[in-house]
Amino acid sequence: MPENRDKILLENLVMDVGGLEKLEGMIAGFNLFEAIGMRSQEIKHSATLAFLLNPNKPHGLGDYFLRRFLKGITRHSDTEISPISIDCADLSDAEVWCERKHIDILIVCKSAELVIAIENKIYARESEGQLETYDTYVNSNDEWDGYAKLFVFLTINGDKAVGGSEDVKWASYAHGNVTEVLEASLQANKTNIGVDQEVLIRHYLELMRRHILPDSDIAKLAGDIYKKHKQALDLIFQHIPNVRSEASGHLNTLISQVPELVKVHSTNSVFRFRHKDWSFRKEWCGEAKAFRDFGVVYEIPYRDLPEKLTIELVVGNISSAEKRHALRDEIASKTIYTGNIMDSNYPRA
Repeated sequence: MPENRDKILLENLVMDVGGLEKLEGMIAGFNLFEAIGMRSQEIKHSATLAFLLNPNKPHGLGDYFLRRFLKGITRHSDTEISPISIDCADLSDAEVWCERKHIDILIVCKSAELVIAIENKIYARESEGQLETYDTYVNSNDEWDGYAKLFVFLTINGDKAVGGSEDVKWASYAHGNVTEVLEASLQANKTNIGVDQEVLIRHYLELMRRHILPDSDIAKLAGDIYKKHKQALDLIFQHIPNVRSEASGHLNTLISQVPELVKVHSTNSVFRFRHKDWSFRKEWCGEAKAFRDFGVVYEIPYRDLPEKLTIELVVGNISSAEKRHALRDEIASKTIYTGNIMDSNYPRA
């Protein structure tokens, strides 16, 4: 009978404890980046990488990670900058910014006369005209006239950039390469790195291997378990409660019962709504669909379900950081919200 067959499949799965226990051990334990909800949030990943790539930050790596990172990129990319020139360059005065002119990571080395622009993608796609805007800004800045320039398109699989100016080549690089270089940098600087610094770096490496890298040990083991117990796992997947769908249905019902609230563009990962009387200046409207007419919305992310439900007030991806901050100040001066105001200058998935 089908029920007996399904029962045997599930029994075989739970009795094969070796692989499951090993997988649970690999993903168990506290991770500080998971605790702050980072996982695939590009801005937080970019901020972490910007910190580690800055030789003047207190991480104990000095300019070692930055140098190896740049040598790895230049070795395998079509650029006039060679690994030898990077190895000989003075990177000690490197300045590193996150989200300057919307560029995820911008690095300027004055002594080496070198500028590096990094577009960091985690699951998100390249936006039309995005890279061209960035490389045009870098190449037109008189402050960096005569500097060597390196443009890096950093993705999970090392995807090739589609956009960019015709005379600019964006070098493709993969997060797996970054992880390898960071691990090597950690090992090479053991004597300079304190306990807290090592925890930070190891937790970031662990986060990448757990949730981002497609060829990690965790991904391989999970794939092996699935192949071995495909029928049993497919059976389990068929009976997983659709928490997001149920939550969306309940939220739709609740919003419809409050005349002052209006639902706006939502996705599979977040539910959005606003007050019907909210109106903001035209220049404060966001670029993404959810923020195009309102500039600011309430968001209920599904990431913490079913443990908890969080409501966030989010400022949309307005092109000008100055305007975003002005909008935040105006919101804070009103009584429409009393909690934290999140600033999101990128379209959410």
